[in-house]
Amino acid sequence: MGANGSSPNVPESYAAREFSKYDALGVIGFSLYLAWVFLLMMNPMLHRSGMDVNAVADVVAFFFLGEIVASCVAWLLSSRLMSKGALKGVVAFTTVLAPLPGLGAICFPHSVPLLAAAWGCAGFGAVFLLSLWAVFLSQLPHKQAILYPALAMFIEALVILCVLYLLIPQALEATVIAIPLLSIASFMVWGFHPDHVNHLLSGYDATKPPDGKSLVRSSGAMVANGILIGFVIFALSIASSTAFAGIVLCAMLAATAFKIFDSTHNQRFEVGSIIKILAPTAAIGFLMLPYFGVEIKIACCAFMMLIATTNESVCWSAVCEYTRVYRLIPFANIAFGRLGDIIGTACGYLIGRLAFGASFENEPVNSLVLCLVVIVFIFLQTFFFRDNYAPFSEHQSSNIETEVSLECSPPPGIARTGWWRQKCADFARHYHLTPRQEEMLVMLAKGYSTSFMQDTLVVSAHTIKAHIYNIYRKVDVHSRQELIERLEAFEQDRTG
Repeated sequence: MGANGSSPNVPESYAAREFSKYDALGVIGFSLYLAWVFLLMMNPMLHRSGMDVNAVADVVAFFFLGEIVASCVAWLLSSRLMSKGALKGVVAFTTVLAPLPGLGAICFPHSVPLLAAAWGCAGFGAVFLLSLWAVFLSQLPHKQAILYPALAMFIEALVILCVLYLLIPQALEATVIAIPLLSIASFMVWGFHPDHVNHLLSGYDATKPPDGKSLVRSSGAMVANGILIGFVIFALSIASSTAFAGIVLCAMLAATAFKIFDSTHNQRFEVGSIIKILAPTAAIGFLMLPYFGVEIKIACCAFMMLIATTNESVCWSAVCEYTRVYRLIPFANIAFGRLGDIIGTACGYLIGRLAFGASFENEPVNSLVLCLVVIVFIFLQTFFFRDNYAPFSEHQSSNIETEVSLECSPPPGIARTGWWRQKCADFARHYHLTPRQEEMLVMLAKGYSTSFMQDTLVVSAHTIKAHIYNIYRKVDVHSRQELIERLEAFEQDRTG
C-alpha cells in the first residue's frame, strides 16, 4: 500500500495540526467509505435478487477495473487537483458516481451490462473519494496516524454488521446509496470548514516520492495482503451461511481493537513484523481449505481476515505518514500507493472464484494447486518487501558495528556516567528508546548540531534525521525545544 520508501528528509521541527471535534467526523466519514467499498465487493444486493454467482462476479470485476483506471487518471491529474475549486469538482464528481450501484440494483436488477457499468463507474469514483479522505489522513501527526485508521476500520466493521443483520432486505439498496453520500457530506463539513480550508491544501509539493523503486517494492508487497482480503470477500459473497459474515466481521473487530490498543502502547507491532511474519502465517489457511468441511473453511477465512485487517490498519497508518513526511500530493500517493492493494484484492477475488466456483459449501475446484500458488506468492512478496520507511523503522540505514560499539563505549565528548546521563537514561527507558536513540537524546539535549552527530556517530545524515523523527514521535513532541522541556518536566515529576 505504498507506504514505504527510503529515509525522509525530516526537519528537526515540524508542525502539528490543531485537533478539534471535527476529527471525529473525519474518522466516521472515512469509515463509511471503507464500509461502502466492502459492501460493493461483497455485493449482497445482487445475490439477494437471485442473480447467478458468475454474473455477480463479472459485475464486481468492473468495480476493480474502474478503480485501476481511476488510479492512473488520478496520478496524471494529481497536480491539478490540489485547489479548493478542484476539490469541489471532485466532490461533485463522486457524488454523481457513488450512488449508481444502488440505483442500478433498484432499476435494473437483472441487467448485467448496466450493472457492470454502474459498478465500474462506482470503482472510478471510489478512488477519487479515497483521495479526498487522503487529504484528511495526511494531516495527522504520528500518534493519530496510527490510531485513527484502526478506529475507522473498527467502525467500518460495525456498520457492515448493522447493514447485513439489522436492515430489512428492501432497505439494502437505499443504504448502499446513502453510505457514500454521507461519507462525502462528512468530508465537505470537515474539509471546507473555515478552520481547515485555509491551510488544507498548503505544503504539498511533490507528485513523486524521493525513492520510486522502494515505493514500487512496498506497493507490490501489498498485493499479498490484498489477496487475503479479496479471497475472503468472494467466499463471503457466495456463502449461504448467515453466520459466516458475522464471524469474519468479528475477526475484523478483534483485529482493529488490537490495533487501537497497540496504537496507544508504543506501537509494538510495526510494518516489518506484520508483513514478514503474520501475512505468511495467514497463508496457511489456504492449505487447510481443501481438506475440511464448511466450519473449518469459515474458521480459516476468519483467521485470514484477522491477519489481513491487522496488516491493512498498519498500512493505512503508513499511508498517512508517508504523505505527510514527503509532502506528496494525496491524490498522487493514493493513486500510486494503493494500486498494489487494489490489484491484490482483485486477484484474491479471482482466486476465490476459481477455487470455489458457485458454492462455498462444495469441495473447492483445483484448490490445492491454487493454494500452493498463493502461498508461494505471499512468501515471495514477504521477502520482496523491505521496511525502509523511517517512521516505522527503528534502525534505518544503521551500521550494526557502530550500534554495538555505542552500547560499549560512548562517542567522544559524550559522558556515559553522571547525573545528566542518568537522567537521560531514565527518560529513554520510560519512552522505550533504543540504545542508539538514547545517545541521540543526549546530544539533542546538549544542543549538538546534526552535522556533529553525523561525524561523531559515523552515520549518514538520513540516519540521523530518521532517528530524530523516531525520538520525537515516541516522546510525542515536535521540536528539539519541546523535547528538552519534556525531559526537564520528566525530572521534576520524578522528584516531585
